[in-house]
Amino acid sequence: MEEQKTFVFNASLDSVNGRSGAYYSTESPGQIWNSALRRTGLRHRKAYQSRHTFACWALSAGANPNYVAAQMGHSDAQMVYRVYGA
Repeated sequence: MEEQKTFVFNASLDSVNGRSGAYYSTESPGQIWNSALRRTGLRHRKAYQSRHTFACWALSAGANPNYVAAQMGHSDAQMVYRVYGA
């Protein structure tokens, strides 16, 4: 059975030059990110910085460093220990 994947930010646009349909742009994720920040009233930050926020908050809440490492795509918790001092 194939695992279904979903994305937080779908890179499709509803229309381009007034034409309807699914169009894709390399700038779409950044535009969606910036729009979401404006709508929520949060100060601007690069999306990449959210990785650090996730790691810090998860570790502060008592998450297992191996779990945090796996969620961040690291092969083991060594990076988490070096960067965040878990």
